[in-house]
Amino acid sequence: MLQGFCAELDVSADVCGVLLLLASELMTNAVVHGSGPARLRVNLEEAHLLLAATDSSDRLPVVKDVGPSAPGGRGMRLLQDLSETWGVREDPFGKTVWCRIAVRSHRRFR
Repeated sequence: MLQGFCAELDVSADVCGVLLLLASELMTNAVVHGSGPARLRVNLEEAHLLLAATDSSDRLPVVKDVGPSAPGGRGMRLLQDLSETWGVREDPFGKTVWCRIAVRSHRRFR
């Protein structure tokens, strides 16, 4: 889905790689640490892509500092470091963790 989106918008391979990584991290966190069904939404807003993962848990994500030998715990740090901005929207049914990435396309957003 995202690879086709990147190709359609002529997004660089580097930016597309970041989008794929962050989408994977968002969904992994929603499945592993959330509850109920998880859903990923992707919205194009001007020259930015908004990725948003929703689950039915009220447990909020935590950015951790982990050592190099830790088997996990880097997902939110990656999200913080690689996105322009990110946040959490809580609602009565759970939460949505989102991030915004610049996707300056060579073709469409000059």
